Amino acid sequence: MVFAMQPYRYHVLVCDRQKPEGVPCRSARGSRSFVDALRKEVAAQGLADQVQITPCGSLGLCERGPNIVVYP
Repeated sequence: MVFAMQPYRYHVLVCDRQKPEGVPCRSARGSRSFVDALRKEVAAQGLADQVQITPCGSLGLCERGPNIVVYP
């Protein structure tokens, strides 16, 4: 039996990179709780089968706050 997995409609990449002490980064500012809250809200809106949330490495501009990329 083969199961065909449907692609997600949206893919959200959220910076969660850890950097050395004193270097601006999202993990030091609570990115894990941000990812958890985003996943909860996606589920609450009934979109868990359409939106994939993925923690990733640095997206740049870390000193400006949360960094996310949404595809498409």
